[in-house]
Amino acid sequence: MLTDFVFFWFQKVLVMVLLWVMPVLLVAVVIGLLISLFQVVTQIHDAALNFVPKFLIAMLMVVLGTPIVFKALAKLLAEIIATWNTL
Repeated sequence: MLTDFVFFWFQKVLVMVLLWVMPVLLVAVVIGLLISLFQVVTQIHDAALNFVPKFLIAMLMVVLGTPIVFKALAKLLAEIIATWNTL
């Protein structure tokens, strides 16, 4: 019974983490593609030009998404505790 509980909640947490991380990764990939396209067109090949915008935009998304993530995490923790008390 305990192993079913652990595996069930591990699966839910893993899916939630993937859903939280996916938007940041997708935006970083799209920004990277756009910057790479810009570098090819202008023939400016600078590593900082590729890294800095992706980093800044990813951090901005993390900062803006933190309240949403904390609310979802608090809800998930409340569900886990409520389920644990019924065991």
